[in-house]
Amino acid sequence: MSDNFVGSSKANQNMNELDMIRNNNQHILLVGITTLCFLTSSCKQESVTVSPPDGRPIITAGDFGKVVLILSDYNLVRITHQLGLDLRSANVVRIGIGSKDSTGYTQSQSVAMTYDPNAQAYIIHFDFPARLDSSKAEEPLTLRYYLADSTYADADTTVESYKYPYPTAEVVVPFAVLQPFLRTHHLQDVDRNGLLVFFHPMGADGLFAFDMVTKTVTWLLEYWSGDHIAADSDFVFCDNHDRILRFNLKSSSVDLVIPGTGIPYDAVRGMDVYDGYLYIHRDHSRLRKYTLDGALLDSIDYWTSSYMTISDSIIYDVEFLPGRNNLRRYDMRTKSFLQKVLAPARATEGIKVYQDMLYYCDFERRMIGAVPLADLKPVK
Repeated sequence: MSDNFVGSSKANQNMNELDMIRNNNQHILLVGITTLCFLTSSCKQESVTVSPPDGRPIITAGDFGKVVLILSDYNLVRITHQLGLDLRSANVVRIGIGSKDSTGYTQSQSVAMTYDPNAQAYIIHFDFPARLDSSKAEEPLTLRYYLADSTYADADTTVESYKYPYPTAEVVVPFAVLQPFLRTHHLQDVDRNGLLVFFHPMGADGLFAFDMVTKTVTWLLEYWSGDHIAADSDFVFCDNHDRILRFNLKSSSVDLVIPGTGIPYDAVRGMDVYDGYLYIHRDHSRLRKYTLDGALLDSIDYWTSSYMTISDSIIYDVEFLPGRNNLRRYDMRTKSFLQKVLAPARATEGIKVYQDMLYYCDFERRMIGAVPLADLKPVK
């Protein structure tokens, strides 16, 4: 019995050791399963935040305002992004383009994004054209990012549309300053001498001066009609259709009247003071040269479209075309036309050169601007 007891005891001991081994193996297996489940759960969580390899940059909320504005025409802007043209997003489902004012947000267009299951992201082709208000020099622009959770985020900016086609253009007298003095709300001609910018609105509003230092406007002379003005340090000559009025800046009065040509339906088509002489284009095909006292000295064959200025013996005049204007150039020395240049505004009216700057009236935006003469671009 002792042997059987010993054998039985050993058998029981072996059984206990086997149970312990099985229990340990089950514990190890349980730990392994728990660890696997944790790793699997972790992998699922990261798959939401980490996109598969893709060459397209990911746009996040911090990038929403990094837009690039490219003026492509006088009233068109192309909206792109600093990160590139093709982007990915985890939650931008749509982009709206519009503007804000006191009444809120007004949307002009909306572009839906496409979800790419392989990239696990919404794909944005960030290249949006937008049409601008031709009457505004600066226009607010809002990009509204619509998100997957039904919220949105706005990126607000301003488009300086007057800088097409010349990024160096500047606003000399904005509409906000001019508005109280414009009964017709449009400008026809401009000139500058010293710190004064002279301008003439449409119709019978007359002659005004804007002081570059005080930023104030003075009404100098009221006369019934006309389109053109030309100034030097002592006088401003005003086209009154059938005659030219010389306004004396020192006496603040008209001290000379230059009569018209007497040709029926004759009208002044352009006027400037250059190199101490008054040049008037009238009777359709002649550019006449006068002393500042109104004595006719010479005339040349020249047909101008409308509005003119002279710099370095080159006549610049405005060529009106459907939908836009160009500036023609005529060399008085060689008596030949040079290549045309792009007008600084789609509806450019009066132009004058002063100290290598071209001042111009923007008819649509109702402002006076200026651009360096050297920056004028040839018409292709």
